[in-house]
Amino acid sequence: AAICSNASCCAATPASSSVGKMKFFSAAAAMAASAFAVQAQEAPVKKVLVFMEELKSEVQADGEKETASFGKFKSWCDETLATANKNIADGESNIENYKRRIEELSGFEAAGGAEIASAEKNIEENKERQKEAEAHREKEAKDFKAAKTDLEESITAMTDALAEFGVTKETKAEGFLQKRATDATAASSPRRAASVKRLLHRVSGRVSVENLEVLTSFAAAAKPGAEGVALLSQDEPEEGGATDQVVAIIQQTLDDCQKDLTELETEETEKAAMHEKLMASMSQEQAELKSFLTQQNSNRGTSVKELSDTKVLRDETELQIKADKGLLTTTQDSCKEKSSQFDERSKLRAEELAGINAAIEVLSNDKATALLEGSAAVNFAQMQRSKQVEQGAAVEQKRKKASKIIGDIASKSHNLALARLAVQMTSDGSFDKVLNTIDAQIKHLKTEEQEDIKHRDRCQKQMAESSADLSTLEDSIAKVDSAIARMESKEQELLTALDAVSADINATKVDMADRSQEREQERSDHLEALKNDQESLKLVQDATVEITKFFKKNKV
Repeated sequence: AAICSNASCCAATPASSSVGKMKFFSAAAAMAASAFAVQAQEAPVKKVLVFMEELKSEVQADGEKETASFGKFKSWCDETLATANKNIADGESNIENYKRRIEELSGFEAAGGAEIASAEKNIEENKERQKEAEAHREKEAKDFKAAKTDLEESITAMTDALAEFGVTKETKAEGFLQKRATDATAASSPRRAASVKRLLHRVSGRVSVENLEVLTSFAAAAKPGAEGVALLSQDEPEEGGATDQVVAIIQQTLDDCQKDLTELETEETEKAAMHEKLMASMSQEQAELKSFLTQQNSNRGTSVKELSDTKVLRDETELQIKADKGLLTTTQDSCKEKSSQFDERSKLRAEELAGINAAIEVLSNDKATALLEGSAAVNFAQMQRSKQVEQGAAVEQKRKKASKIIGDIASKSHNLALARLAVQMTSDGSFDKVLNTIDAQIKHLKTEEQEDIKHRDRCQKQMAESSADLSTLEDSIAKVDSAIARMESKEQELLTALDAVSADINATKVDMADRSQEREQERSDHLEALKNDQESLKLVQDATVEITKFFKKNKV
């Protein structure tokens, strides 16, 4: 009466029903034997009662054993269902957490991409500003050099011209008249006029129109001599107010040029310092932008990896929940079916015990005891006719009651042999033949019981092995599905990584070709592996179908 590990096995195993039929039949046979014992001059009532009590004890022991076994199975069902429900609830909670994290990481990735693009744009703009600043500074330096050269040449020319007038750094134009009266080595007027003439194109933009006319008039008084030396015109005096005015103009212009040169050099120094400060600032800005870009790329890589890992965890958890729900449904159906079978067997056992108790009551009441014991103590040959008739009627009543019990059992079990025995018991004939038939039927049922028990044991063993194989196959299928999900996620991760290094791929066509070829090979290998996994999965499914056909065909 032990519980099978598989519902279909228990349903298909006839051992318990055969045992029940044998027990009912034994009880009926015992009643028949007790009835026939009167005719055979025996007193088996006590043996029959002992047998019935033993049969009752055996049925009760089987019931207690099966109840204990079913209690353990019920506890296993409760624990398994509670664990499966908890795993499903935890998995669903984890999936919600994974989904929220995926949304967060997707937002981080999008924001990070925008920040990376902005940083790259700012770096390029910074480089352009640095180029523009360098170009502007080069132009300023070039302009400064040209202006400085012009000023220096003008200063040199004016210094030389003043030297013709006897004016040097030590002597200024204010003392020119006094020095002119006493300096016997002063230059001649033609040379002074020529030096002034050479200054005209340099000072034309630096003096007023009136002063320029004075210088022009002074220079026009010179004319070339016989030896190429400029001479004064007869219309102009050699010395006088014009010379003093020319010296004053040249001296003032020289002072202005020197002042302009000083200011120009100061301005150039300031511009150079400002340029260096500006370049340092832009260089620092570029360094900060590059550091920010590096950090963002690193963060984006970490986010992409975490996003991929989280998606894999979500997919694996969904597969696990699907498997847990399948286990939950299977376990619920199995527990429900076995509980129903246990209730049915408990009901049949209760009916069996009720029948045994009724038989014991029939055989153990005072009237039956007196009748059977009295019949056993008296010889049929010495009894009076009336006693024989009375005892014959009692025997006939017992025979009919035993025949009715066996007939009821035959109707319930649809056993043709029991039906024939019941008919034979109601007809006239030798009771020894009937008893022999009963003994043979009991022996046959015992043999059938042993065969049924062996068949049940084989069935349980096969179902246990098949259940283990099926669990292994289901686990393999789940692992293959998980591997496929991981491969698909890995493929997405590789595609994301490929996008991240697209700038490097575009650097050279050769590198792009090499990487593209490697990627195609990897994809080919992946598709080949995926194809092999799918074919393996199909083989496993086909094998499962074949095994299922065997069990269905043999009703195992």
